[in-house]
Amino acid sequence: MSFLVENIEVARAAADYGASFGVWIEIDSGEHRTGIEPDDPTLVAIASALNAGSHTKFMGVATHAGHSYACRTTDDIRAVAEQERQSVVNAADRLRHAGFAVPNTSMGSTPTTVYASSAVGITEFRAGVYMAGDLVQSVLNSLRVEDIAFSVLATVISTRPDWGQVVLDAGGLALSKDRGTKDTSHDYGYGLVTDLAGRRAFGELVVSEVHQEHGEIHHVPPALFDQLRVGSKVRVLPNHVCMTAAMYNQLYVVDAHTQSVAAVWQRTNGWS
Repeated sequence: MSFLVENIEVARAAADYGASFGVWIEIDSGEHRTGIEPDDPTLVAIASALNAGSHTKFMGVATHAGHSYACRTTDDIRAVAEQERQSVVNAADRLRHAGFAVPNTSMGSTPTTVYASSAVGITEFRAGVYMAGDLVQSVLNSLRVEDIAFSVLATVISTRPDWGQVVLDAGGLALSKDRGTKDTSHDYGYGLVTDLAGRRAFGELVVSEVHQEHGEIHHVPPALFDQLRVGSKVRVLPNHVCMTAAMYNQLYVVDAHTQSVAAVWQRTNGWS
């Protein structure tokens, strides 16, 4: 087990706990959520506290440039990626100059992993959304909508052509209530509705509103109601794949050619 620390009190508590831990020092690369600045005077003291523990193993320095999600151009993302890289490299250099071995330097939000101009001094890109993709990443041009690998299978349970409305059995729990694309150039509501092959067969149809177990699609063109009858199945691409995936015990891997289930991946569940 390994985890991040950012202050001397937690470092000392980990060192004194009596269990074997791998511990990283978290560096703030500009998001200002957690972590310490690369030139923070306590950086060396934290490393000293970790090395003093008989069970703790100092793993290195890590950061997450969450502020990359506020970028709207690839040039801006590249600039944040370089800022992110330099923050951990500079922190590692300080520690090495003070006599500490720093085996690992870890960075990576998904946008900065995609657009990083350099990996000099970095041992790990630690990006989460990267493996599956989501609509937020498509807005940031980290990938295309067609490359999003994760979707939620849903069934049409109600139609009202006179209202231009379709209701799915996938609501806030199934899709999450993350509206990560709301303030971007392309608002996907609570998810983009595609056909069973993940194709945009319905154009830009999105889940407009969610309740606990229901998702409402509004402004459905009359011509689409033949394809979206009660009992029809669709796939919904999520805004934030991490939060959406957290609700499910297992993931079904579907063969893109046969549309059959090729494998079932079990998840490690629980929150601690």
